[in-house]
Amino acid sequence: MKICLLNVKYSNNLGDGIIAECLESELTKAIPNSEVYSIDVGGREFYGDFGLTSAKENGKGSSMREFAKWGFNHLPEGIKSILAIEISKIAMIKKMRPKWRPILEKSDMIVVGGGHLFGDDQLYFPLRINAATQELSHMNKPVAVYAVGVAKKLNRKALELFSVLTDNQNLFFVGVRDKESLNYWNGHFSRHVDLVTRDPGLLANAVYEDKIKDSKAGVTEKLIGINIMHDRAIVKYSVARDTITPNEDLLFAVGMDLASKGHKITYFTNGATEDEAVKDKIKDRVRGSGKDFIGNIAFVDRLMTPSELAVQISKLDVLVAHRLHANILSYSMKIPHVGLGWDAKMDSFFKSVDRYKYFLPSEGVTANQIVEKTLETLAEGVNEDVHAKVVAEARQDLTGLANRIKSLKTDHKK
Repeated sequence: MKICLLNVKYSNNLGDGIIAECLESELTKAIPNSEVYSIDVGGREFYGDFGLTSAKENGKGSSMREFAKWGFNHLPEGIKSILAIEISKIAMIKKMRPKWRPILEKSDMIVVGGGHLFGDDQLYFPLRINAATQELSHMNKPVAVYAVGVAKKLNRKALELFSVLTDNQNLFFVGVRDKESLNYWNGHFSRHVDLVTRDPGLLANAVYEDKIKDSKAGVTEKLIGINIMHDRAIVKYSVARDTITPNEDLLFAVGMDLASKGHKITYFTNGATEDEAVKDKIKDRVRGSGKDFIGNIAFVDRLMTPSELAVQISKLDVLVAHRLHANILSYSMKIPHVGLGWDAKMDSFFKSVDRYKYFLPSEGVTANQIVEKTLETLAEGVNEDVHAKVVAEARQDLTGLANRIKSLKTDHKK
């Protein structure tokens, strides 16, 4: 059986790749003689590809595209949004749908997910999921939605675009990743959710087991990881923007405080370009500080694949992170972690794994609070019983999807 996943596997935010690789790996194991592969609806084809805006060719075309990107980034936000939507519409028709068509045609089954695919920012996902589903409309292929996040509000156009999928008569299963997404989906669409499913990233410890098993061999000193995210998303989603300390200042202060106490610190990102820019600024500040303890602080070069991110996190004894899938990876490996809030999905995840005491909202949080929570969870660790239950639920949810797929295959043979 050939199973095609629709996701953003090759996003430069490697959390999306974690989801895709975990789903690919575990569905392949759960369904004998299956082949599971992904279409990245962002138009990317490999890790390090920047999708529709990527300058893949050399020479004049590449230079012109880079210049166009520079000009686009200097436009007012409203104009950028309008242009982005129009560019996406054209790309879906002329480039993406013809490329996806043969892949979808050879597939027996389509699974949309996981990740936060049901949002309406610049109609990015609505246009792409609509385009892929339009291709499926005459193929009579079974479709499932699995472990997706759903925005609280979707504009009229996004709802219209998503309806091609949600009203598809071949949509046999809908799973969302948290209770909030359950409520939002059921409020948006007439086809209601079948099940709240755990995030596939919770199975990462098993998926990357061979690559991470030796990562801590011979390491005796405890290592604290600080995962960096740009402020842009935090400010965008916050209701109290004026009380948010810029991440560059906040995470610099956290690292310096912990290093001054004798702890070994490593800064890294999930790979997003804007996050890397903040990391570089913090690196310059650390090196320019002249403090005698800065030898305790290291910076990881940009990670390019999900497995590199998994290996990096496996080396840690505790993690501080805004990024959801840095926290999910850490939890999967039973590494204690402190979550820094910015979006409802972070809040929801920490509640769902009974670690809400180690979740700090973005509004008004101080470096001292983060340091205190980091040292507290380093001493306490992760509750073994809760962890076993959560991972078992993630495995059960994925097995349930596999069983539904296998039953459809059996029914089809009849």
